[in-house]
Amino acid sequence: MAAATWRDAGVDGVEGGRRHGDVRAYLDPAATRAERRKIARRYGVRWLLLTRWREAPEEAVVVDFSPRTGEVLARIAP
Repeated sequence: MAAATWRDAGVDGVEGGRRHGDVRAYLDPAATRAERRKIARRYGVRWLLLTRWREAPEEAVVVDFSPRTGEVLARIAP
């Protein structure tokens, strides 16, 4: 997990801010594949859980979709 949606007591404020910034950068539509790969490797990310409003990056493979919530589970290559 790069960044929790709630405050994680095990992560200090500076590190938490950096992680949230990295999540924003990863999900930015203008981010390049290389930029996303660098961020994913930094945290060992293999899976994405995206809201209905986020498009999956080109390298992500959609594994499942919730018709009720619109959430998408996608796998990314290491």
